[in-house]
Amino acid sequence: MSTLYIANIRSDYAESVRAATGLAEHSLPGGDTAARFLWHLESGDVLVTPDNPKAGFQEYMERYTGVSPDALHVVCTGGLIDDATLLSELVVAQVRNIVVNPMEWTLEAFVLTPGVVGLAAILGMSPPAGHEFASEGGVALINLKSSFRALAAGIGVPIPMGVTVRSADDLLSSILQLREHSDALIVKHQRGGGGRGNIGLSRSATGLSGTRATVRMPDDPAELATALWNDLTEDGNTQVTVECYVEGGRPFYVEWYVDEARAKLVSTGEIRYSESVASEEASPVWLGLGLPGSFSAYASNRIVMESFRFIEHLRTIGYRGYANIDGLITDSGVLYFHEINARWGGGLVVAAIAEKFLGPTWSDAWCASMILDVPRLQLGVVIDLLDQAGLAYSRGGEGVLILGVDSDLGAGCELMIIARNREGVARLEAKLREVFLH
Repeated sequence: MSTLYIANIRSDYAESVRAATGLAEHSLPGGDTAARFLWHLESGDVLVTPDNPKAGFQEYMERYTGVSPDALHVVCTGGLIDDATLLSELVVAQVRNIVVNPMEWTLEAFVLTPGVVGLAAILGMSPPAGHEFASEGGVALINLKSSFRALAAGIGVPIPMGVTVRSADDLLSSILQLREHSDALIVKHQRGGGGRGNIGLSRSATGLSGTRATVRMPDDPAELATALWNDLTEDGNTQVTVECYVEGGRPFYVEWYVDEARAKLVSTGEIRYSESVASEEASPVWLGLGLPGSFSAYASNRIVMESFRFIEHLRTIGYRGYANIDGLITDSGVLYFHEINARWGGGLVVAAIAEKFLGPTWSDAWCASMILDVPRLQLGVVIDLLDQAGLAYSRGGEGVLILGVDSDLGAGCELMIIARNREGVARLEAKLREVFLH
């Protein structure tokens, strides 16, 4: 069986969120936002992608996978893949030319939308698992920030103090009430993952991680509440979530794969942010992920078990596919969960590559890290730097792999480190930064 992969990345974000954070510009020919997804492919597979991989990227991958670029099929749509684009005559025709015997194919999508289900039907493929739920808008529903709070509260999964509001006046009232409990708040757009739809409010204007910007909370926040409401609402989604911001602690994520029978743990890890910000209004930058997380056994077990309760709840109402949930654990051991992303997570490709090269139990003996903030350079230059510094990954050993050189996830290249322990990851990262800065 071959697999048709659809990298409809960011298609579940609101257009205003994509515009405000520059995501749309990254999903055009010339970028390589979706290059990381090529690592999932095996010989004969297809990737429908918003942007073409850089010239030479597939040849670079061949060094490690042994799969010739000629054995992989890439269909570039030239922009973000919404359902209309996916079902357009041009895209359908290109995919149909490759998927000749549709019953011999399976389908995997970054996010399962009604358009993905429709494409499978047009091609004559078996419908993807969870297609009934997705066709009725179920996936879009559970990805809303308000839905996450409601579902989590319903089963007692811990979430920060907060509320979902339905008007600018209610937002103002909530800000006034919640700031009595916290010096920092976070206001969330309904549709926008990775913190890109979030605005932080702080009495000190200290940049808050997990937000796209942080603003000072004035004594009278009436004008600010109106501005936030106008910025974070849209037609069809006139709700905003506001929560107390939990300062300190260690952010984490947990990724699952949900099928008919059970939820399978894919990976867990730490989310790393920069310690400094560029300006008072800026927020800490996402630096990458560390897999597995370096939490105590007790904390790790609590994180996994609490996230499992939420993911299992999604399974019982019909969700199928990958899902990731993130949160943080405070220094005193209190857990809070922040959001659900019913789609592929940022750490999925890291876990997939590690499993491909080191086996399904790789995290028992190895560690991995995603790095997002080394300077952007041409692909050939990055390859040469890694080779000359002795940092390039070797199968079954340690080293650095390239996931992309112009990604929308961070402010630089997207790289992956594999080492036998956390000390090895830190050593390779330090050498990597030294090489890129000289």
